[in-house]
Amino acid sequence: MHLKNRLSFTAELYHKNSYDLIYDQFAVPPLTGSNSLESAVNIGAVENNGWELSASWSDKKDDFSYTIGGMLFDNRNRMLKAGYNENDRLIFKGDNNRIWYKGVPINNYYGFQSDGYFQTQAEVDATPAKMPNSKPGDIRYVDKNQDGIINDEDRSYLADPLPIITML
Repeated sequence: MHLKNRLSFTAELYHKNSYDLIYDQFAVPPLTGSNSLESAVNIGAVENNGWELSASWSDKKDDFSYTIGGMLFDNRNRMLKAGYNENDRLIFKGDNNRIWYKGVPINNYYGFQSDGYFQTQAEVDATPAKMPNSKPGDIRYVDKNQDGIINDEDRSYLADPLPIITML
């Protein structure tokens, strides 16, 4: 079988660091005279690593030509920096489930970690750290900082939003 340049295939690996990511909800310091102004700033850095595979087949029959192709890829990333200081966290106000901080994937899932469900009222009553008005059947959340209260301080990295492998 003669391919006659009808089959093409590419494979690529990449590593890229991107700096000065735009965070558009940075609070302007109150000394400017406003407690509610926000500004866009170049403040984050992210590392991307991945690979791409693509293949296509092109052919022509009389006056009809066609190309069929596909791509398979994966990308992993992690925040290198998410603020001016080493341990800064940037939370997106319009989407409190999005947060940037060092060492986790960009736009990761951020929230409360579940520890099962309350089965009985006695179990609800015996649990000091719970959401207000909890009842049997409600989700029992992990008290990450072990202060006896479930609040924003107990939210944490839950998962990477990117699929393991994507196919087009």
